Amino acid sequence: MSRKRWRRKGQAAPDVAGLTVLGNRVGAAIARVMHAVPGVVVDLRPSLIEVYTSGRMDVVYDDIARALGEEPGSFDAAALRGVITEHRGQMVHAQDRTIFFADPDEAKAYIASETRFAAAVPFDVEAAPPMADRLGAPPSGSFEEGPAPQCAPDPAVSDPWDTGPLSAPPPPVPAQPVPAAQPAAPAQPDTGTWSADYGATRGSGIRGGGDEPRAGRTPPASGSARGGGGSLAGRRYLKGQCAETVPVGRPFSLLVSIVMAAIPGGELEPFDVPPEGRDVLLVAQAPKLRVLGDERQSVHVPAAGDSRPVMFELRADEPGPRQVSVTAWIAGTWLGELQVEVAAEAGSPLGPHRDVLAEVATEPVDGAVSLVVRYDPVARAYRFEFRDEDNPDEVTSNLSYDPAPIVERLVTDLNDLAKGRTGYSAAQTRDYLLNAGAQLWTELVPGRLREQFWERQERIRQLTILADRDAVPWELLYPMDPGHDAGFLVEQFSVTRGVFRWRPARKLSLWPARFVLPDRSLPEARAEVAAMQRLLDRGHEQSRVIAGLTPLRELIASGNFGLLHFACHNTYSAAEGSSITLDNVSFTPTLLTTAVINKVLAGSAPTVFMNACRSAGLSATYNRLDGWASKFLEAGAGAFIGSLWAVSDGAAREFAEEFYGQFRAGLTLGDAVSRARRVAASQAGDPSWLAYTVYGNSRATVGGQPADSGQPAGSGQKGTP
Repeated sequence: MSRKRWRRKGQAAPDVAGLTVLGNRVGAAIARVMHAVPGVVVDLRPSLIEVYTSGRMDVVYDDIARALGEEPGSFDAAALRGVITEHRGQMVHAQDRTIFFADPDEAKAYIASETRFAAAVPFDVEAAPPMADRLGAPPSGSFEEGPAPQCAPDPAVSDPWDTGPLSAPPPPVPAQPVPAAQPAAPAQPDTGTWSADYGATRGSGIRGGGDEPRAGRTPPASGSARGGGGSLAGRRYLKGQCAETVPVGRPFSLLVSIVMAAIPGGELEPFDVPPEGRDVLLVAQAPKLRVLGDERQSVHVPAAGDSRPVMFELRADEPGPRQVSVTAWIAGTWLGELQVEVAAEAGSPLGPHRDVLAEVATEPVDGAVSLVVRYDPVARAYRFEFRDEDNPDEVTSNLSYDPAPIVERLVTDLNDLAKGRTGYSAAQTRDYLLNAGAQLWTELVPGRLREQFWERQERIRQLTILADRDAVPWELLYPMDPGHDAGFLVEQFSVTRGVFRWRPARKLSLWPARFVLPDRSLPEARAEVAAMQRLLDRGHEQSRVIAGLTPLRELIASGNFGLLHFACHNTYSAAEGSSITLDNVSFTPTLLTTAVINKVLAGSAPTVFMNACRSAGLSATYNRLDGWASKFLEAGAGAFIGSLWAVSDGAAREFAEEFYGQFRAGLTLGDAVSRARRVAASQAGDPSWLAYTVYGNSRATVGGQPADSGQPAGSGQKGTP
């Protein structure tokens, strides 16, 4: 249906009456109530709901309030107008209801005979005030004139849109100015109704349909900063709208859009949108919920405004807390993630809805491809999806065995190789690594996913593995199929990892540098720290060395560092996990729990490098990510580098020295790691070059030196932060 419902000259009166509402919580409540009324038709659209009849239709306010789980009297005409995008027929607001008439004569008769109504709106005129604000004046001379029916409005009710002749359109509203470089766009639906003006009924303290922006938000300026190439640059956010509580066994909706609403704090890079707009793929994942429709939907983001919302339909089959993840993608570039939590309760109506926002950052990168790996505990299956320009179909793998023992045996063998216990020659070591990597490729990667990899292998320039509950040593994979052999995965292109609910930093720092070196460390570890200090201290604040647990914990709590480098041995066991001994006591990932809760590293987003054996801290299960990597990232680290198995002292020092030198010189994180791998690989018979795993933005570079901590350079004492 057209968004402009003015009756033009010569048109016949419509033969139906009704309204179109947003497909949010309030709109869903209206649909449920009206669906039970005989003769009323409810038509669900992707993000809108149409409700109409051939005669008269009454929307009773208290019925809607009860459907929303609210007290009678809490829903009124203003709340209804807040969700209406258009209506058909004559709409009359009464004290306890809004009535829609298909026959204008019937509406006139009702108005003439009743004195309880609040106001009437001319038939076939859009009634939602926020949308009228955006539509501006109708075309001059194109609307039918006619005498206004005589009526006596209730003086206690004021509605500025319901005054004047009934057959006349609303008064003209000046059009919003458009930046000079941006061509005027056709009228769009009121994005403010969705992103800023429309509030929650409970939880946010704002009634739906208000004309004032929500408290705490600043509407975006009409002219945003421009990026290169004529694209419009501005901060954008993923926005979700969903009920806080949902009934078990009944469908509920999550509406998601990309908006420009400002959020105080939080550094965000511009998300460039060309003048013609840009399509963004949204993917919903809900491991303990059923996604009833399409899990992947596209939204069109205009250059200077919010996208229209898309609706994901879900259902909870069992009670309990549930989480929905919606990720945003342009080709293979991950833009951001929205996390929405709901509580499923048996016999409960839909609870109050709330708005959830998440930052969207990073522009698309040519040659960037992501592999999304999720473990579904309900189906006991792995779900793989390539995110690329063609977005191929998801591949599901139902493994008939637990792969954890395979991974653990492999890591044990790699530890023995690194420590020289196997007796293999350099050539035999390379042959073993090749076969181990090929075995992982064939046994853990489904055939269809391998085909999809080879279909795009030549255009991949950087690969990001975004994993959830996955512990496969992807860096060791050796893709090989009949007619295809291009070397280890990390030899072909830059490979970095990401985890859900964590945004890697685009700018990283190496200063101030802090080194963790326990007392009685081996000479090789001391030599490593000395070499790193000579490399990193030039022109910067003198780095400091920490030997004790208490000073280390105080440093982490302060977040006052740009680099935290561990040169030590990390003890690992499947039963007890990872630990580092400092002052004869253990430093374990558990001691980072409060740092995670308080996000103590979010402000500085430091680089953390654990140059220790098994430092990435994967527990002895295939489907769970645990240990140092996840804890530091959840606390706010901008990047994490660690090893998946034991690394030799010589290779550890060479890798770190080459990485820091190249990264400081201006290479990206991905390129610096690739250079460091090649240097470490020169150690014949040593698999350490494959051990390193990197969590971060492959295109991240070194930023400026952080503000000085306030202590004079060189004043630090060993063992103090």
